[in-house]
Amino acid sequence: MKIFKASIVAIIMLVPLLSAGQDSASVSQGSDRDSNAYVPSKSPKKAAIMSAILPGAGQVYNGKYWKVPIIYGGFGVAAYLANRYTNQYNLYRDAYREASDPNGTSPFPNVTPAAIKDTRNTYRQWMELSYISIGIIYIFQIVDANVDAHLYDFDVSDDLSLNLQPNMQPAGFNITATGFKVTLTIR
Repeated sequence: MKIFKASIVAIIMLVPLLSAGQDSASVSQGSDRDSNAYVPSKSPKKAAIMSAILPGAGQVYNGKYWKVPIIYGGFGVAAYLANRYTNQYNLYRDAYREASDPNGTSPFPNVTPAAIKDTRNTYRQWMELSYISIGIIYIFQIVDANVDAHLYDFDVSDDLSLNLQPNMQPAGFNITATGFKVTLTIR
């Protein structure tokens, strides 16, 4: 019975993959290309690779120069905090070792070893979060360059409008429903 259920699940998952093949009528024969085929002006793959090699290069490739200072500002703040919290963590780590040693002298004589340990753990957590944020900023700028290249030719013209209005409609039995009416106009 378990094999039957597993095979049903596998078939359900594989059917969309098998039907995702290209339609033979839409594939052009020979080397000539369809003249109406959409060719993007910016390559998302190239933008992502450029951003992976040099952070901000994909944004420059896409013409979004204003994003580069934001990216490097984020890297700078995260690196500064990582350095600061690493130094504080090392200070409190060494202080905890000295305070917990019976023959050692604590650099903080009026503070208990438990309090030093709590402070050390707090700085360790902040240090780790700073390093994680550097990685998140790095990944985010790659994804941003890729998505921006995908949407480079997206039409945002004045012919598109979205209208949001308050609306009241009768809901029956002397009850009125209130809400918002959203109207999208494409010309």
